[in-house]
Amino acid sequence: MRLMEQLAHSGKYLILTVMKFALAILVYLLMGVVLAAGILLTVAGKPWFLIAAVIAYVVAFGRIGCMTH
Repeated sequence: MRLMEQLAHSGKYLILTVMKFALAILVYLLMGVVLAAGILLTVAGKPWFLIAAVIAYVVAFGRIGCMTH
């Protein structure tokens, strides 16, 4: 019975890990789209969206990147 409990626990952990990875990919792609839109708007003469996107990216990277693991 103990083996079955361990397998069930590891299966839940695997699903959670895959879901976190998929969410990370989605967030990374979304941030890329936001930065690309900011670059396009900057070319059109409106740099405020790019400035806000870069600040949001730096803050998010700093918060997540500086977390203790």
